[in-house]
Amino acid sequence: MTARSTLAILALATATARADPPREDGDSKALVATGALVMLGSYTASVNVAGMSDVHTAPYLYIPLAGPWLMLAEWPRCDATSPACDHSSNADAMLVADGALQLAGLAMAAYGMYESRARKPSALHIAPTHDGVLLYGRF
Repeated sequence: MTARSTLAILALATATARADPPREDGDSKALVATGALVMLGSYTASVNVAGMSDVHTAPYLYIPLAGPWLMLAEWPRCDATSPACDHSSNADAMLVADGALQLAGLAMAAYGMYESRARKPSALHIAPTHDGVLLYGRF
């Protein structure tokens, strides 16, 4: 696959995504649930690591969202040539992934809540009854 065909596929996918009809409330609820699950799952992993670790900065992991970033800022740095510090880059990557997952989960849940409240379409209905007309709606 060439670069041009990849770009064409991405452009088509983006255009298709924009042309989709508005989502139903169930989709927003699923987005909130998925975001909460991602956030809580990654935060639970942080709490487990904080409870088992003997590193002096591990208690930062008890703080949701900010904990992984605080621990990363306070994490001892090693010289890249030292063989004893091979674990440092792995730990850095895990802290970044944990912080990113917590942030992504929160963003998904917040966006799902925003979508469910922001998009309440107005609807006006007229229905015949046995003694007249019924007019009802949602605004």
